[in-house]
Amino acid sequence: MDKSTVRLWPCWEPLAVGVLPVPPAKLGIRYLRKVSAYLWARAQDGVLPRLTWSLWRRVACAKLQLPEHTAWVYFEVFDSLSPEFTVTDRLERAEQLSQCSNERELEAKRAMLSVDTLTFLLFLLVQQTQRVSLRSSLHKDDSWPDQGPSMPDDDRLVTQNKVLDDRHHLSFILSSFSEALRLLLPPDETSLDGLAPVACLSHQAVKALDLLVEGRASPMKNVLGLSILAALPGQRDSSGWLGPSQGFAAKSLEFWTRSRLGANPCSLSSCVQYGRQLSWAEHGRGTTKRVRVAFCSHSGSKVLLLSDLSGQTVARSSARLTGAHVVLHRCSSAYIYLLSPMRSVTLNRCRRLQLVLGPVETSVRLCGCREVTVAAACRRLGIISSSSCTLHLLTPSRPLVFTGNEGLNFAPLHVYYPLLEEHMAYCGLASIPNLWDKPLCFGIDKCSHSESGTKCQPMPYGLLPPDDLHPLSVPFAMSGLTSEIPGGLPKIYQKALDRRQRRIQSWEGLVREAKLTREQRTALKDSVEQTFYTWLQQMGFKQQLDSLLASGAPADKT
Repeated sequence: MDKSTVRLWPCWEPLAVGVLPVPPAKLGIRYLRKVSAYLWARAQDGVLPRLTWSLWRRVACAKLQLPEHTAWVYFEVFDSLSPEFTVTDRLERAEQLSQCSNERELEAKRAMLSVDTLTFLLFLLVQQTQRVSLRSSLHKDDSWPDQGPSMPDDDRLVTQNKVLDDRHHLSFILSSFSEALRLLLPPDETSLDGLAPVACLSHQAVKALDLLVEGRASPMKNVLGLSILAALPGQRDSSGWLGPSQGFAAKSLEFWTRSRLGANPCSLSSCVQYGRQLSWAEHGRGTTKRVRVAFCSHSGSKVLLLSDLSGQTVARSSARLTGAHVVLHRCSSAYIYLLSPMRSVTLNRCRRLQLVLGPVETSVRLCGCREVTVAAACRRLGIISSSSCTLHLLTPSRPLVFTGNEGLNFAPLHVYYPLLEEHMAYCGLASIPNLWDKPLCFGIDKCSHSESGTKCQPMPYGLLPPDDLHPLSVPFAMSGLTSEIPGGLPKIYQKALDRRQRRIQSWEGLVREAKLTREQRTALKDSVEQTFYTWLQQMGFKQQLDSLLASGAPADKT
């Protein structure tokens, strides 16, 4: 096979979905090197190839001085992206966790969890994309973090758009690939300047690089990991392949990778420039902006962009959505129903939006949003720099509240559709445990110290009052077995709904007992309808109903 037939690019998902939007202050390069050396030193104790949660907790808390909940978030996020666990594995684990009756039993179950050690080190390295430059972290002392409180890092955070930008991904991989190789090698095969001339990577170490780089070899159509492509017969002479038991020469593999590395053909930028334009929404309705609905698919990896939608209702249950990374950008005053199992969903700078989602296999992320309501079953939710948003969730992990938020409300999932449970099984999501009411402020100092004393910042979130919960109905005809909210509503919310229903029944009884004449019933009906119509207009729901009537059958099976 000719050398020029192999094309490589950065893996989009770990960089766009797996990176937490906070500065990794105590996960800098110098600390990752020490973590790598520590784990290699304990290789004979079984640390390689698997890293258990209990050992990572010990390293993160005792060595890096990270809070335990922070250590768990990194471990959990990596676990959720790992392809080694099947849907069945995740459902079985959810069932086991649901049977834990106290925190001690839960921690015992967690202690048994393990991840691939070398791949996890690269996942921690990926968190460095939140820095503008890796260089500043290389010029400090080579010691563990101090025991005292962490100080602000001098590195500026890149914008959230950079996390979604595949050009930034490519730049990061090119600038940090040498460091990635160094983390995968024992300390005696590295030097102060980088890799030792005779450094060799095991096949296990090269397989860990599949987290960062993937590609395709023509005329093959399947996307493969770096470890497979580098071992192809036509590539072995240049990739540094030393044999099935010896692995790869590190410097040769680095040169081979860099010479073939380019832009991802299925990323957000590719979707914007070359993706297929879909007619899911009217262009320019009520606004001078042009609505863009673009779709890009490349050997199973799918990205869908919905941009500048305003004043419309969009509803889809589509094969294109299934397993796709969905990005909503600058959508406003719109009602969106995406009723398919998706891989991830990102909302960027959206305003006055109501979004009902099918299950999301990895994460839902909001960035720079305002007055947005989201209803979703998802494995994880993160929200940054957003205000006045309401999140109705079914999630097995604690919602992550990052910096710059205010006025957030969390509530249980309050909507379902006939295929919801089938789609949840597709994503490996169960109805329990559901941690919607246990948000975690991540990367936020709750208390600040000054000369006048300690000042505690108000929490940027709260739980939605039960009387303010108004369940939604999906107004579309679909076939399926789900007839209620999976797992039901918490008792306090169900009681509030029951009280509201009793008031409605009491009102109906009063109308029957009043024994109104036909003219009086007509007048009462007209009055109620007029009041309801006025309320629809004031709340903006009339726009949604008009859009539904105009769109006809919204569920798209294509």
